[in-house]
Amino acid sequence: MPLTDLRKSGHLPIPRHLRDGHYAGSKELGNAQEYKYPHAYPEKWVDQQYLPDKLKGASYFTANETGKYERALAITQENIKKLKEQKALSDKASK
Repeated sequence: MPLTDLRKSGHLPIPRHLRDGHYAGSKELGNAQEYKYPHAYPEKWVDQQYLPDKLKGASYFTANETGKYERALAITQENIKKLKEQKALSDKASK
């Protein structure tokens, strides 16, 4: 599916907040602004867009749980899914 999306969409821009901000002029371009460092948050996850707008919401990873590492990734993926659901409920309640 990632290759299909790439072929269909072509090269898409990286979201500005994820672009390199370590060079002169990057701030003026809007690069690396408003980036949220996930490890600075209690759950080690933040609601932040990592894919280009055209691919927003796409998912390219499915754990197959064949080993300890894959099982750990599956648990992490499930925890992130729950955090997203909680955030969506919280956002809906605050409107």
